[in-house]
Amino acid sequence: WPKSLHSQAEALLGGIRAIGRKKGSVDRRCIRGIGTWDVYRRDIHRFVEFLQRAGLRDLRQAQRVSRVARTYIADRGQALRDAGGSFQTIEREISALTKLSHALDVYAERHGGESAADIRTVLSEEKAQWRTELAGRSGGYTSRAYPDPEGLYAAIQDAGLRLQAKLIGETGCRTEGVGAPARGSNPLTAS
Repeated sequence: WPKSLHSQAEALLGGIRAIGRKKGSVDRRCIRGIGTWDVYRRDIHRFVEFLQRAGLRDLRQAQRVSRVARTYIADRGQALRDAGGSFQTIEREISALTKLSHALDVYAERHGGESAADIRTVLSEEKAQWRTELAGRSGGYTSRAYPDPEGLYAAIQDAGLRLQAKLIGETGCRTEGVGAPARGSNPLTAS
């Protein structure tokens, strides 16, 4: 087990990395998109720096991590409010920490250890609070989930763009991962 908290985070995240694998073929706790992986890693390492300043030395101490997570999210939410930020940003950071909690659970299942359920409880409570607190700045935004992906695909007339949208939905990749149109040209075609 690594001594550095940053190395511990990387080791834990390796247990839930499933980049490019089809939705449904991997555990829902996994990260399937390279863009998501990069963004979440950055957010998790920011949290790890906070944990270091709080004196934590082992990420497997899920109970201690959950106590510090509440303070961290409260601080991040306050900073976002002061900077004029919206709910989308804090939601993304909470999603990243939720993936870290899933990684802790995967580790505990394989090697023994504390459940990270308390971390998810804290994150859920904080998410609800900040959804309300930052609602006025979020332009009606409440969820990242798209309610009808099949209807969206059917509404896209261009076959290449429809394929691109389906690839995004099925693989979890971001647009740049599936040939996003650059300056009006799309490298994907119906064929």
